[in-house]
Amino acid sequence: MLTYIALVVSTVVMLAVMLYCRKYCEISLVKTIIIAPILMLAGVECDHLMNYIEQGYWSGMSFYGSVLFLPIVFILVALILRVPYGRMMDMLAIAACPTLALMKLNCFLNGCCYGFVLKEYEDGLTIRFPSQIVELINGVILMFVLLHILKKGNRKGEIYPLFMIIYGTTRFILNFFRGDLRGFLWIIPQGHLWSLISVIIGIIWITVVKERRSNKDSCEVLN
Repeated sequence: MLTYIALVVSTVVMLAVMLYCRKYCEISLVKTIIIAPILMLAGVECDHLMNYIEQGYWSGMSFYGSVLFLPIVFILVALILRVPYGRMMDMLAIAACPTLALMKLNCFLNGCCYGFVLKEYEDGLTIRFPSQIVELINGVILMFVLLHILKKGNRKGEIYPLFMIIYGTTRFILNFFRGDLRGFLWIIPQGHLWSLISVIIGIIWITVVKERRSNKDSCEVLN
């Protein structure tokens, strides 16, 4: 029940963020309203898919599914709605941050994604590192950082890969404070693996965007 409430609240907050960002991304009001529920539904299913990859069952959710798989899903959405892909992903990166934050609140209430033990008393009381709250704060801070970069207007098409790089880096660090680490193929904790993949994809993506922009500017100068 708490998960569904978190999803509803996340959808409302996400839409509000998208409506604020759309003017900087030059996306119409109607298309923004259409994109919002697609983002939430696709995000949930991407999280289920990642959980299936990690655990072998569909019912759970792993938030890195949204980070890694949404860029693939929204290639088709951009083509159907005739929206510039890079600018749409700029908007979605910022909208995804409060959703990640609110879902961490849901984790806190459900008692999952907990931190490692800081102190354990003889009466059974255990104090853990508040990893869910720290990751929630991380999501909120990331949203404002990306929003500031978006408003400056000189990183068009680069916000989502920046999101992947920054989120991947911070999650990699915060993962050391988790008390529920699960290994992938018994080699590396899953959170660390997806964080590294996120950073690598983000770096490649942003390099390609910069290269294309440089080539475009060169052509304009020659013409």
